[in-house]
Amino acid sequence: MVKKNLLKLLNIGTLLLWFIMMFLLVDREIYPMTSKQNVISYRYFLPKELLLREHWMGIYFNDKKVGYSNTTVSAYEEKGFSGYEISNETEMFVFLLGEHQKIFFKGSAMVDTNYNLRNFEFDLKTGSEIIKVIGKLIKKDIVDLKIITGGGIIEKEVQVPRDVFIANILTPLEFLGKLSVGKTFLIDVLEPFTLTVEKVRLFVKEKVDFIDQQKPVKAYLVEIDYKGLKLKSWVSEEGEILKEETSLGWTIVKEPMEKAIVYQRYLLEKPQDVASLISILPKGKIDITDKASYMKVELEGLNVDEFELSNERQDVLSKIPLRLEIKTKRILKENVLELPIKHKVEDEFMAPSRFIQSDNYEIVQLASKIAREETNSLVVAQRIKDWIFKNIGKRPIISIPDALGTLKRREGDCNEHSFLYTALARAKGIPTKVCYGLVYIDGRFYYHAWCKVFIGEWISIDPTLGQDFVDATHIELLSGGLDKQLELVRLLGKL
Repeated sequence: MVKKNLLKLLNIGTLLLWFIMMFLLVDREIYPMTSKQNVISYRYFLPKELLLREHWMGIYFNDKKVGYSNTTVSAYEEKGFSGYEISNETEMFVFLLGEHQKIFFKGSAMVDTNYNLRNFEFDLKTGSEIIKVIGKLIKKDIVDLKIITGGGIIEKEVQVPRDVFIANILTPLEFLGKLSVGKTFLIDVLEPFTLTVEKVRLFVKEKVDFIDQQKPVKAYLVEIDYKGLKLKSWVSEEGEILKEETSLGWTIVKEPMEKAIVYQRYLLEKPQDVASLISILPKGKIDITDKASYMKVELEGLNVDEFELSNERQDVLSKIPLRLEIKTKRILKENVLELPIKHKVEDEFMAPSRFIQSDNYEIVQLASKIAREETNSLVVAQRIKDWIFKNIGKRPIISIPDALGTLKRREGDCNEHSFLYTALARAKGIPTKVCYGLVYIDGRFYYHAWCKVFIGEWISIDPTLGQDFVDATHIELLSGGLDKQLELVRLLGKL
């Protein structure tokens, strides 16, 4: 299949990244957080006399209403337990590849009367895909975390600092109380899907005039930095979020309920497709075929020290300006190893993980069926690629990539194809990792995911495009698990 014909799929190659970027505006309302500077906890912002607080916000994309977010804080008592419940409901539509797609989020968290976290859970529904996350404190500083996806239940005990809190609208700004110009907050965010802690920096820059629902008020302009993605927030003198926006067109604005929930008119229009905003138009004209074996490229807006740019396919020619030389890498037949591969590689490239279930019975059995009696590692790697290319449908999935879930639904975008490929290859004893970067298609570079296998040498293979040896337009930026992919968020709108 010609690469150009897969453009629709590859527009979705980084949908997960865009999805996360969107939910920087809403997903942190329920996630656990801890503070290391200007110590913040529930003790700080939930007064004991609080009975109910409700906050409605309208969500906009390029000045068009696309959804709403509602957060409530209320007193809670049940079966001898009393404390507070923080709940959020968010609904939005995104226009993606010519279709409106609905995203619905509903979550809650509970703290005791000492403002310590007891439990939290949320559901995220996108189309037919549902992800459920449940966290429960089982002993001091230990949370039992369950992630339920189409692939099954993933459970893990996670250590969480004692003074944990659940952030409300766009970080806990709404409950920080009195702000002052020049004040800085550093907050650690626990990302439940990757189980990694990320830092969010908040800086109170200045006090400005602001129009709140047609009324002039004084507000603090707060700058937020998350993984290099910049956000601005306008906060009232009482600490209430009035507005927040990103440089990528997403805005949340405080609104009364009757206004916040009205946005269906957007569905009758043809708004800008979000997929087009995550591609990169290169300067000048590029004449590249589907089988390009060499490319020299100059990148702007990327810190060379934050990404993995030198590897067996890529050479950094210069850092300022950043120039890369990329070649298609093949392997000589005499260098191909037989299975099982006994060459020592990092264990992580052989082991199962939360979303790459290479030890699952169904995946192990399928891998054996695909490989048959073949022991040549290159042939097996190619057979797995061929099977995925022919049997896994190419459809955008707004979800967390999951190998077993992909096998069950038999469709997905490049993330799902790559995670399933990695699971099948590891099940046959082939060290494999997922690569994240860019690929050139029809005049633009698109964020994309593919795989790399060790069969005597590291060779890049693309199950989504059906390439045994990826062409030179594949620009590798990072490799590893889902946590690595999230690092690309910092490039959106900058590269």
